Amino acid sequence: MMTIDVNDLTVGEIETIEDLIDASIDSVGEKGARKGRFLRAVAYVVQRRDNAEFTWEDAAHVRMAVSTSDAEGNGEAPAPNRAARRAQSRKPD
Repeated sequence: MMTIDVNDLTVGEIETIEDLIDASIDSVGEKGARKGRFLRAVAYVVQRRDNAEFTWEDAAHVRMAVSTSDAEGNGEAPAPNRAARRAQSRKPD
């Protein structure tokens, strides 16, 4: 399991990631943006720090923990989904 701190990336690594995803790194934060290729690119550049033979194909098999916040980006936990709210609001029999 790999944990990533995006703030730990070098400028060169960010440039490589942008080349690999063929987009600005900022575009990943847009609503509906696909994240898989970005995560694979991050895994690729980070793993290559210690293993120059690590391949793009190898990056597809990396498991990673990604820290996220809610859609507003305020760091608060997201509201539970409708089923969870219903379960919480049930009255005891």
